Amino acid sequence: MKRNDIDLNLFKVFQVIYRLHSISKSAKELHVSQPTISKTLNKLRELFDDPLFVFSSKEMQPTEFAQKIFASVSNGLDLLENTIHENRQFN
Repeated sequence: MKRNDIDLNLFKVFQVIYRLHSISKSAKELHVSQPTISKTLNKLRELFDDPLFVFSSKEMQPTEFAQKIFASVSNGLDLLENTIHENRQFN
């Protein structure tokens, strides 16, 4: 995947899987199918060249790399969301 082909929705999925530790719960929260979340996770794995989450004890556990990037991904998503909301404020 090339940098200019990156879909920002990938990072929202990453954030939700990280928080919920579950593909099926993430799909439910994001109102998409479980295969859609799995496909998105595969794209993220390819992008970062890391498994990001591994199944362990009935839930998805983040890899060391996923733990390392979580704060940056979350902060980036928050920054984008705040930027959008700043431009939509009613005067």
